[in-house]
Amino acid sequence: MMASARLHSARQVFWAFRVIYEESKALNPKWIPDPDIPKILNTVKKRLRLNLPSAGSQIPIEKTLDVRLRAIAEFEPRWFRAYFTELGKRLSSAR
Repeated sequence: MMASARLHSARQVFWAFRVIYEESKALNPKWIPDPDIPKILNTVKKRLRLNLPSAGSQIPIEKTLDVRLRAIAEFEPRWFRAYFTELGKRLSSAR
């Protein structure tokens, strides 16, 4: 599989997990998961270069293209799996 396809799949998994996680918290506000889960999610978000600019701070694609292309070229599924394995352990212990 091409590196870009793996990265795009990882991004989809990340966003799906993030949405489900946030909606689960909204459904049960008393549920207090492991406080490190948001930290892990933020680390993955940074490594996948998923930071979306706010409406007021649009940056031309030419200025970030090299960083984004490097993220594709350097993506390694092993670290992604490791983070999600850790998330799974923390969610299991939070029940």
